[in-house]
Amino acid sequence: MCLSCQSTRPDRRNYCVSHSLRPDYWILRRPSVHGRAGRAGQGRRTPILDAKRHAHQQGQTSRIVHIDIHPDRNSGNELYTRVWDDNFYAVDQGDLPAEWLGDHLGLRARLVKASGSFERRCSQKWLENDNPLLFHDGYPVHWLPIKSVHELSEIAGEEIPWQSFRPQIVVEGMPAQYEHKIFSGVIGETSFVQPKPCDRCPVTLVDQETGKVRQKVEKYGKFGTEPLLTLERYKQWQKAPGKRKVIFGENMLPQGTEMICS
Repeated sequence: MCLSCQSTRPDRRNYCVSHSLRPDYWILRRPSVHGRAGRAGQGRRTPILDAKRHAHQQGQTSRIVHIDIHPDRNSGNELYTRVWDDNFYAVDQGDLPAEWLGDHLGLRARLVKASGSFERRCSQKWLENDNPLLFHDGYPVHWLPIKSVHELSEIAGEEIPWQSFRPQIVVEGMPAQYEHKIFSGVIGETSFVQPKPCDRCPVTLVDQETGKVRQKVEKYGKFGTEPLLTLERYKQWQKAPGKRKVIFGENMLPQGTEMICS
């Protein structure tokens, strides 16, 4: 297990934290408040995290630190944890990563793993299902056609890498936006259904290679950051009455555990 961090905007005293783990198995857990479950620190999504003491006092423009932790723990002390509205227990990975987070991020958090008595189910809001879930937002698979990315890049007038959206599956040979016309299908030997399109959040503004937030630009008569700046002009859905959300790609619910490729 290897953790690393890089300060990206010392003027804002922010840090990005990433790790070489399967991000759906590990997450950063913030301290509990008034007996409630400790909330996830969004560590599964290469977030920007507040690091006031370290970045402000050191005044650093960039710093990368690594710590090796072996082995990861599948059992032991379990902490009550929360992701969105789901509460569950996850296995604490010990004091060493917690001390590292405090020393290098100024962050009170514990690294926990989806093991031990951990149990969580996918969102039931849009489609009833019995799919298990780890530390994802609400669904286990997010996918998109590469031509939808090319279309976005053409409209934006700059290259938007598909990695910005962190999909598990990228499909070739499918027309742009055709993903939104599919309800069910088969990939390899695995059938699937789609409950809803994928809402996009500010994490898409982070360059997944460098950990840096992209610069704001003036476009369409206002300032904003790609890819959300362009997506909000042509790719939204009405999630609830009076509530529209920017989307890109689709969420997928596999209907089995077969292979999708060899």
